Amino acid sequence: NPYVLIHDAVRPFVSHDDLNLLLDTLDESDDGALLAVPVADTLKLANDNQAVKITYPRDNLWRAFTPQAFRLNKISSALENVIKNDLEITDDSSAMELMGARPKLVPGDVQNIKITTPQDLILAEKLIKVNK
Repeated sequence: NPYVLIHDAVRPFVSHDDLNLLLDTLDESDDGALLAVPVADTLKLANDNQAVKITYPRDNLWRAFTPQAFRLNKISSALENVIKNDLEITDDSSAMELMGARPKLVPGDVQNIKITTPQDLILAEKLIKVNK
């Protein structure tokens, strides 16, 4: 069964080392794998007035990155389930999780940033200069 890697075009700094780790992990996991980074900042849930409602312990929290890798037949079924049942997901791993899968988290490089804001673009330009 072939693999598929799903990647955000707005993450141009994924490294070869991260890709190799991801593929190695995928060989060991039927549920897929995704690049991720442990959360370093404290996370707080706000109420409607933007006051702190809950502070989450960060011990087991990770920031999900891409690429995310799955066996083609499994991610296809998971995404069909999302469409058929009009479910909301924020990434492809979420679709797998809704099917009972537990994709493996693969520690990735924090430089694999997502460029979605003007500030992100400034950071990306700095990364390009530093990594020349």
